[in-house]
Amino acid sequence: VEPSLAEVSGISSELLREARKKSEWNLFDLYAMAVESSDKLAIRYEKVRQAEAKKALAFSMFLPTLSYRNQKSEFYPNPADKLETERNKQLAYSAMGVPSAYLPLLNSSGSSTGTNLTPALRSGQRLVLHVPIFTGLSEYSSYVTAKSEIRVRKLEMSGEAILLLTDLSQAYFTILLLEKS
Repeated sequence: VEPSLAEVSGISSELLREARKKSEWNLFDLYAMAVESSDKLAIRYEKVRQAEAKKALAFSMFLPTLSYRNQKSEFYPNPADKLETERNKQLAYSAMGVPSAYLPLLNSSGSSTGTNLTPALRSGQRLVLHVPIFTGLSEYSSYVTAKSEIRVRKLEMSGEAILLLTDLSQAYFTILLLEKS
């Protein structure tokens, strides 16, 4: 039994093992076995895990990031050289089986045909630190929202466990009444 499921249902792995060993079961032994095999509770548990992943993502978006960028630019003083290079790239991509619809995306090198910037000014490596100063409040609010979503999902899972116990107790006591009559 998963820890979050055990917290909500009150059924631990130890209680489940003890219930399986018995030859006659009471209501809570049946409930322990039903908790383990309930698809609805498993779905609710997965929703709790997804909410926890959203919280972790929101927290990571709140933190600063450090990235390394390497930029290589091509410089073509003569426009004919650029056209020749683009044709060679198109042939290479076609030989690799790239559909022709994607070629304009792959061929765009981002450089213009005649520029005053030298390649040394446009090429190079950069270490970039991104600190979410202006977007920090929205990231913080998404973190708080994710925390409350975890609580909501756990309450939904708890409600599902209560419904399971209610349905199981109705069936159990109906069978007991039928046995007595």
